[in-house]
Amino acid sequence: MDQNAQLPHDSLGPRALGIVTPFLIVGILVFLVRIYTRVTPVYKLDASDYTILVAVIIETIIYSLFIASVTSGLGRYSYDVSPEEGIKTLRYVYVVILLSTFVPALARISIGFLLLKFASTKAWRVIIWLTIGIQAACIISTEIFQLIQCRPINAQWEQVPDARCLSARQIWICGYTTIGVALFGDLTLAIMPMFLIWKLNRSTVERCLITVLMALGLIAAVTVIMRLVKMRTLDFASPERFRTLIPVYFWLRMEEAILIIASSAPMLKFTIEHALHKFGLPMFQPRVRKLASFHASNPVSDTTTRLRN
Repeated sequence: MDQNAQLPHDSLGPRALGIVTPFLIVGILVFLVRIYTRVTPVYKLDASDYTILVAVIIETIIYSLFIASVTSGLGRYSYDVSPEEGIKTLRYVYVVILLSTFVPALARISIGFLLLKFASTKAWRVIIWLTIGIQAACIISTEIFQLIQCRPINAQWEQVPDARCLSARQIWICGYTTIGVALFGDLTLAIMPMFLIWKLNRSTVERCLITVLMALGLIAAVTVIMRLVKMRTLDFASPERFRTLIPVYFWLRMEEAILIIASSAPMLKFTIEHALHKFGLPMFQPRVRKLASFHASNPVSDTTTRLRN
């Protein structure tokens, strides 16, 4: 008893939850502003809005399960988690893993649908649709992999006699593939607006603002890289799996929250424009292009001038 009293009894879960929560709150607020601007004064929701709506609903469920898993033992040392709590915690984690595939991919698909409005050439539309298709394929393939990873399926969260699970190598391959698809999507969708939006007939300030807002996906790419770093040090066989899962779990939640922000941030352009106008700055206006004079391009000959005289 004395030896157990000297052991640490802290948990990494509340700390991770405390960091993720503000980002998720910002993401939901930005999303609500987006929806408000899209339904007032005229209802104009489209595929981009509906896609991110589904992602936010799923993320709300994930966040609720995050709280439940931390409450039941995620982040604690194994000696602080009873067998019953351990089974409950791992069951929550498994459901979160199943759902978490949807949120980042749907957020990227939402950004892709938004970019289709700016694509002026067939080549750009093909690239965007290809990116959307890859994200959709990632959802389907990852979900199938998660569902067949162990047989019976409850071997994911409890000891089952004669259970059969895929090897650690196969799990690593799936994980690295998912990360590769995520990085491809984030980089493509963050860099593409620089080429599409800069050609619009809008003011330089407005184009810079929209480009920066849409490039927030680059921050999501950083979270994906951090998840990759943590995955490389993850020990699936560790007796302290309730703690070792936290880093990967945390960066997944951060990726989801930031992508929700990034997918809705471009819709804040009008809100930011009106806010700047209240401080005395002019409203965004299209660029004024100087047209070449007809006489400048077709100079009148001296002969014509003489005839007029």
